[in-house]
Amino acid sequence: MITGKTSSGFEFSVSENLKNDFRFVAAYADTQSDSEGEQAKGLVQLLNVVLGKKGAAALQRHVALEDGTVPIKQLMAELGEIIRAASESDGALKN
Repeated sequence: MITGKTSSGFEFSVSENLKNDFRFVAAYADTQSDSEGEQAKGLVQLLNVVLGKKGAAALQRHVALEDGTVPIKQLMAELGEIIRAASESDGALKN
């Protein structure tokens, strides 16, 4: 497991096998689609593949505003930090 903390303090753990998981690649590809619907679907899948359902829910709570709204930009920024941190770890997510 690769563990870390984002700049806002969210603690995470990511599987070392993520780079070899087709679900990760497929979800990431969807986030790069021209279709906003595919992008949204890909983001949800990416969150679940990278963090698991419990971790994805924890991240949503972490970035949620007082009224419960989960800002997409903040969520994506946190997820990007997590993926970058994992990619910088030995053997993780490097091409």
